[in-house]
Parts: sequence; structure tokens; C-alpha cells
Amino acid sequence: MAKDRVNYRNARQSSLTSRQAESSIGITTLCTAIDSEIDPRPVALMKWSLDDFIVEEKFAWLDHATNDVSEPPPSPVSSPESDKQGKCTLLVKVLSEGVPDPFIENLFRHRCPRGVSFHFLTPVDFASCAVRHVWIRSYGDELRRNFRTTQLLHTPAGEVRLYPAFPVPVPPTAPYFPLCLLPDLRYTVLLRDIRGSLNDVLPRLRELRRRGFLNYGHMARHGLGTLHTYNTAKCLLARDYVGFLQGYAWGLSEGTSGVRREMPALLQALANPRATPQDWGLVRDGLEAALRKDGEGVRRPQTGLYAPHHELLRDFLTRAADVAPRRHDAAEVLRESVSRAFLHETMRTASEVHFNALASLRRERFGDRVVVGDIVVAPDDDDDDGAGRRMRGAGGDQIKNLEHATSEDPRRSCGRVCRGDVYEGAADHINGNILSPYLHPDWVDFALHDRGVGDGVDSESELQQWYRRLRVVRTQAEADSCSISQVVLPFWGQQVDSLPMLPAHSIGEIFRPLARELQIEGLSRMKTASMASYRHFVAKPFSMGAYLFDTQRGWDWVEGDSYGESLKKRMYQDHDGIYRVQSPLMDATSKNMIARSGIRGENARKFFLKPAQKQNITCVVEFTLPRGSPVTSALREVFQFTTLSPSAIFRLLSAH
Repeated sequence: MAKDRVNYRNARQSSLTSRQAESSIGITTLCTAIDSEIDPRPVALMKWSLDDFIVEEKFAWLDHATNDVSEPPPSPVSSPESDKQGKCTLLVKVLSEGVPDPFIENLFRHRCPRGVSFHFLTPVDFASCAVRHVWIRSYGDELRRNFRTTQLLHTPAGEVRLYPAFPVPVPPTAPYFPLCLLPDLRYTVLLRDIRGSLNDVLPRLRELRRRGFLNYGHMARHGLGTLHTYNTAKCLLARDYVGFLQGYAWGLSEGTSGVRREMPALLQALANPRATPQDWGLVRDGLEAALRKDGEGVRRPQTGLYAPHHELLRDFLTRAADVAPRRHDAAEVLRESVSRAFLHETMRTASEVHFNALASLRRERFGDRVVVGDIVVAPDDDDDDGAGRRMRGAGGDQIKNLEHATSEDPRRSCGRVCRGDVYEGAADHINGNILSPYLHPDWVDFALHDRGVGDGVDSESELQQWYRRLRVVRTQAEADSCSISQVVLPFWGQQVDSLPMLPAHSIGEIFRPLARELQIEGLSRMKTASMASYRHFVAKPFSMGAYLFDTQRGWDWVEGDSYGESLKKRMYQDHDGIYRVQSPLMDATSKNMIARSGIRGENARKFFLKPAQKQNITCVVEFTLPRGSPVTSALREVFQFTTLSPSAIFRLLSAH
């Protein structure tokens, strides 16, 4: 048997038990229900290359030319007038591939005047090709000059392309980016080595397009399974601070061999309240030496490994080694050593496990039909009544500019309104750059905390206005008139008692007992938890197409008419003879991109290429999802996934 230096065979084998992993975090059913003991979903290799997973932000209120990455974005609306200090709001489109957010943040820090605030609208997986936007609130014209032209920048982690800034219809005094203006996300995903037939994939793809998918959370986030994070969250809720710190430190090891060897000493020191400064000194010396040694491989760009994890581990080690010997208190170590943003992400994962279980029970009891007692979004929630009237409390007289801009052109009105829970938690981002909590705001929390005080416009937040559009279905005739896509379920979090309504059937009755059973009831009192809200039960992709082919058997299939045909035209063979899809970065630079170019050396490259060289079905699927709908939940209806683990890539780099 040939050597398998990337552990691909074992990864595929473990993926065949994904139903057990899904059940452990509340995912027990799918829209394409599975009744047999053997899961019929084929296993597919995902994220083999950084351009196998393409994420593009798409604004419903912009025209096609503005959303097209190949053209410089024109001004989508009349530019908002600056306030008395010359302050304005701008969006800058950013194109990158395999570049962690800290590098992009540094580019903006060097190009923005001191004190300028900027935020990503969406956190996306760094192991992807991403087209996203940065929202900037600035002073004067200096910033506009810095982002006047298209710029191709070279960073240690790869190339980044910045497009000219354009004004955004958000008042300068807005405390947060309006939820109704947040972008939807278009995904292009290439799945490799699918062993089966067209009949194993095509019917499920068509069902996904027709019926949508249950809006579950992510299964994992960059090597950390959701179950691991959920168990860590339960430790915190149970005041087991030692267990939480141990789970946190272990999750930052990135699977690198040297750090993993030293990790037991750190875990033991965290569990020992009597550890002396000398004991901690030995632990710190050992781990710092391991971090330096392993850092040579982790820091190599374009490999899919994530150096910021080790930066966080080094920061935690320094703080813990200083605090623990003096205070002998795990709670104090937690307060001094773990960022609030990480705690927020951890609590968020626990809330998602609760939602997963609630959605599974709703599906198993009532299926995919609206029943009496469901909470639905009222039909007038879909009316395009202008973005300005949905932004009460967003700031001052600039509302008039926004209303005027959106009313002139219906294409620029707020066609896709707030969905309640628009949180996006990219699968590779639970530890990513969280030391800068304002770079990736939780927009839902910002909106819920905003009351428009002093604006003289409205005392309600944007989400409170949306809550008034919710209603409980009271009659069967009313249920028959509603679509399953209108149904929302409550989402556990802070101020859960303030939710205006719960489902008026058995799902509403088990909402609180389920939180007790999952041991997360105390999460509602945690200041670091997400705010309680509502989340759509089912999400449906739009603008969906797919292209499937099998070079060994000599057939291909286009699904989605012109959409699928465009995917077929974008396929090409790279210099290794492997089929790839043209990414936005390849279109922008006209370069023949190399898959994970940081994996070099003849032997290392040979083992890395093997999984992609297997002659089985390849599927490329593209669709746009509404904000707050994880792409992995959509694809899970059709496939089970396997990936090349970070630890396997690291060992491959270390061996060669």
C-alpha cells in the first residue's frame, strides 16, 4: 500500500461516522431525511486547495456592476454628506486568498489616519478565496485619497487586492452597520473524490435547491469540533475554570507535534493551584521553545496552517505564567489571560447546539410544514419600504440622505431586510484575530444594545422593529397561507426572558427544559453570551447551479442551466493536471494559481497532490445564501466532508 503522509485514508474513514458527530451537537435530521442505518451521503474532499472554497459578499442594494469584482465599484448611491467634522462612511472591497485577517488589518492600519475605526462586515475562513468589504468611518478626504485606485499588495501571507473605496448609504453617526444592509454570501465550493454515481448526488442537490436546508450551525471551526467547544463552554458555565482553561489551551495547539508534546505540562500546571513560579518557568520555557521550533512550519504562507493560533497561545502562556503563581486562582487566570471575544464565541457555540437540538425536534415532530403555534415572519416583512425607514436610531439628519438615495432607484432599496439572527461564524475563525474584538463585531448584539438615545429619531432598535413583524400562527387557514421559510425559532442567549413570544406548541414548551438538559441554562446570565433572538428554521439558497464530471468514466452534468454552464466554463487544469475552478484572484491577476503554494519540495508536494489526483466524481456547486445561514449546513444535506487536517499538513512540512 502506498504511503499516505497526509492521513487521507483515515480522514475519509472517520467522515463515515459523521452522523454520530452530528447527533452529539443536536443535529439528528436533515431535510433530505435519512432512514437507513448506512448514511447514503457520499464523502467529499473539501478545502483541498485555498480556491476550492470561494466566498463573495453580495449586496442586494447594489447593482451588478458594483458587485462584480472585475470592475471598480461605482458609487451605488448619492454620497452621504459629511457631518461638521468631515466624517463619512466608506466601503472598501478586499480580495485575498489564504491570507489571515491580521495581515489585512495591518494593511488598513498603515493606510488609515490614526483613530479611524474600521470593521469587516463578515468573518470568513482564511483558508479560502474571499471577496469581502471593510466598513470605514473616517475624517476628511485623506482616507479617500489612500483608497482612490485599485491596489495589488504583497504581504508575507500572500497577495491582497484593494479596490477603490465607495460611499455607503449609512449615516456617519450610525453606531453599527444596519442589519438590513449587511451582505448575503455567495459560495463556490469544489468537492473532490466523490465515490459513487450521479444518482447519489443529483437528487439531493435538486432537493436542496427546491426545499432548502435546516439552518444548523457549523460542525467544526478549524480543527476544533463544535462538541469540543460546547464541552468547554459547559465547563465555564459550571464554574470549572480549570477545565475551561485546559480546553482553551489545547485548542490553540494547532496539532503541531512540538507544542502537543509540551501541552501536558501546561495542563498539569493549570490544574495545580500550588504550582510555584519555578514550575511555571519550566512550563513556559518548554512551550516557548516548542513554539519557536514549530513556528517555522506554521508561519510558512499559503499552507492552510494558522499562525495566529500560536500567537494566542504564546500570549496566554505569558499571562498565565505571571498571574497563576501570584493569585493561585483559576478564575483570575481566566479574567487576565482569555479575551472577552473568545468567551463570546464559546458561548455562541453553546447557544447554537441548543438551537440545533430545538430545530431537530421541530423537524421530527412537525416536518417541513407550517403548523398552528409556529412563529412566522409577517408577509409585510418582505416589503421594500426603503432602507431609511428601517434604520431608526441609526443617527441624526443623515437619515434623509439615505431615504432619498434608496427611494430614487428601487434596485438600491433594502430588498433583503433583517433576518433577526444574521450572525456569521466562519468555520476557521473561532480563534482568529479575536484579540481585536471590534474588527469582527457581532452586529446582532450591536443592534440589540442600540436604543437611539439622543438621536431624536426613535427609541427602538432595528431588531425590536423586526420583532413587531413576528406573529404566532393561530389557525390552520393561517398556517396554510404561510411558507416554511417564514418560520423562526427562538435562539437561547442573554435576556431570553425579554423575547416577545415563544412557539405556542410543544417546541415552545421544551425551549427552557432543553437548555437545562444541555446544561447551558446559566448562559442567559452570562455577559459574554450572545443576545437571545430568533433564527430562521429553514434557509433556502438562491441563484444555485452545479457542475459534476467524472474524467475516468467520461461524463459530465450541468445543473442550473446558464448558471451551471458558467461553472463549466470556469473549470481548467493547472500545471499539475488537477481540475480547478477559476477564482476571483486568478481573474484579477491573470496568474495560474498554485494550490497551497507554501507546500513545496518534491516529496511533500507528491503526497499533498495524491488526494486530488484520484479519478472519481468532482462537483463544483455555487449558490447565494441569506445572511446567517452556514454553508456547511447547506452542503451537509448532500455530502459528508473530509479535509486535510492541520496536523497532517504540519507533519508533511516538517518531514520534508
